[in-house]
Amino acid sequence: MRQTAIDWFAKELYEKFEMKGDGNLFDELFIHYKEMEKQQMKDAWDASDTNMRNQFSSSAYKGITFNQWYKNK
Repeated sequence: MRQTAIDWFAKELYEKFEMKGDGNLFDELFIHYKEMEKQQMKDAWDASDTNMRNQFSSSAYKGITFNQWYKNK
């Protein structure tokens, strides 16, 4: 799996949280921000999918859903 910006940011911050003994807080924040990132990707995907369906007839456009893509990325 490719590393996203939030993954890179988390890696950079992890050591700082661990040094302060805030590992659990870090884990909670990481999960929260990964969910935010997923929602942003889904919103962009859905907007693009809608645009493609508007440009092509629904029968001609056979795009996959965000969930299908996300499961296999």
